[in-house]
Amino acid sequence: MKKKFVSIVLAAGVIATPVVTTTAVYASQNNKNSTYEININSTKIKKATISGISFSYKNAPASVKSAYLKDARTLGVQVTNNSNIFIPDFDVSKYNLSKDDLQKSAVESWTIEDYGSYFISTQIYTGRQYTVSKSTLVGYNHVTSGNPVHLTQLFLNIFAYKYPGHNSVAVDSIFGPNTQQAVLSFQQFAGLSNDATVGPNTWNAFSSYCLN
Repeated sequence: MKKKFVSIVLAAGVIATPVVTTTAVYASQNNKNSTYEININSTKIKKATISGISFSYKNAPASVKSAYLKDARTLGVQVTNNSNIFIPDFDVSKYNLSKDDLQKSAVESWTIEDYGSYFISTQIYTGRQYTVSKSTLVGYNHVTSGNPVHLTQLFLNIFAYKYPGHNSVAVDSIFGPNTQQAVLSFQQFAGLSNDATVGPNTWNAFSSYCLN
């Protein structure tokens, strides 16, 4: 692994920091706008930032888009040219990207913050933001695409970086076989029920192992 590809920043925990915004609109688990009421007494517990590059489906090289297309077809997810695929910096080398490929990519960074009963994930350069409740169930027969899956995949990549030997995944917002296996691996590591479903216990374990 080349050091230049490692750019996950694990930020120190911020305890008892008041949230000044009382109401905000984020994308829901179905990528539709919903209003989340943010308690003025909520506090930031932990956070982490993960950086990398992203491709639109239209511009993604074959090594990046092949697994995405397969998972999308399996789960009946509509593929558009603007569909986004994010690759953490530490994982870029395994795709054997050329200089021309890299020129088609965009720099992207995400910050995840734990507010107790929910997470807020923010794309640093654009300000795009979404909220995922820890009561959300992610996995087959539950939510298999959209923001909750995107957050799951961000967590899995932070975990893979912090604990070598565990598989990273492309962040494509689709719960395919690679994501399922990575969730199972994480659950086994954390001593959780191995059901490949991300629920309250797994969300809290993600926070414990992945955020500072």
